Amino acid sequence: MIPAVNPDSGFLPLGAHSATLAEVHERFVSGAPHEARRQSIFDALVTYFDWLRAFFPSGVALVDGGFTTHKPEVPHDIDVVIFPDDPTHMSTWTEQQFMDFQGLMTLQDVIIGGQDAAYFKRVQPLGGLLDGFIAAPEREQMWRRTWSSVRGAGNAFVADQKGYLEVRW
Repeated sequence: MIPAVNPDSGFLPLGAHSATLAEVHERFVSGAPHEARRQSIFDALVTYFDWLRAFFPSGVALVDGGFTTHKPEVPHDIDVVIFPDDPTHMSTWTEQQFMDFQGLMTLQDVIIGGQDAAYFKRVQPLGGLLDGFIAAPEREQMWRRTWSSVRGAGNAFVADQKGYLEVRW
């Protein structure tokens, strides 16, 4: 069960909290601030996991972001970094599968070439409702530190003082 958020900060208690998608919905959608927006973000998360299973049979996702708080601001998206149980499974993919998988990842500094070239600072899956990343197993502790830190104005580090979710698929 996901612990209650701190009523003063709106954050989860420090640490990784194992959760099912049903528990995520119960804690961060049902009765949470901005429920309609949260439902849209949650629906994107469910769709994300449905697609993820097509590429990796199992793994763990670290889930964070404004969605995993009860702060007064409307959450923009949910942040997900995945650690597949067998990342070498990617070596069996076709070129098409690899291109399809890219659609589940947040891409940064994207340039679309051609006569009318365009630059996009950030391209997020599912209409921007989710930030998706994949990480190598040796980077797991770095991601855990990042997900437990609080960022302030300008993305400046504030402190290690909040929790995040772990969701298995």
